[in-house]
Amino acid sequence: MLQTIKGVVYRDSHGVPIEEIDERDIEHPNDALFNVTTVAICSSDLHMLKVVRGQARNCSSTTCWSGSRTVVDCL
Repeated sequence: MLQTIKGVVYRDSHGVPIEEIDERDIEHPNDALFNVTTVAICSSDLHMLKVVRGQARNCSSTTCWSGSRTVVDCL
């Protein structure tokens, strides 16, 4: 049985609530788990909250680019 954790889930333009979600596990050799201690959002990223209902948006990323300002601390 998966444990639950708190996570911010983007569902629509009415906000990004904190919800109980299933904790994920390593499923593939290239998967990684991160212990996130601090997050921030740039004001230019808030355009995601102005999505027209039914309009598809890509709100996730699978790649960290050079200069992404991503800090990873090994567990």
